[in-house]
Amino acid sequence: MKLAIATATVLMLITTTASSADKQYCKFLGEVATATMKLRQMDTDLTKSMEILSENAPDEANKKLFIDMALMAYDEPAYATEEMQEKAVATFSNKIQLNCYNRN
Repeated sequence: MKLAIATATVLMLITTTASSADKQYCKFLGEVATATMKLRQMDTDLTKSMEILSENAPDEANKKLFIDMALMAYDEPAYATEEMQEKAVATFSNKIQLNCYNRN
């Protein structure tokens, strides 16, 4: 249930923000998603990841979005092999970007 709420929140924020922004914003979200999933794949503590992401958010709306993105990433498994970690990172980033572009 928490994942569904976090996912809905992220998608809503992406919709709200991306509708008034250009494709650079979707690229930016993809970069944040990449960094977020890399933290997940390194087994970085969730609270620490959320702190890192929120400290680097350009504004309050993005801070909330980044925290929700971390919750989504940490609902995914952390993989042992580098190949699977890279696949998880790429898949997560593409998922976030696709949602942004579809709403842009």
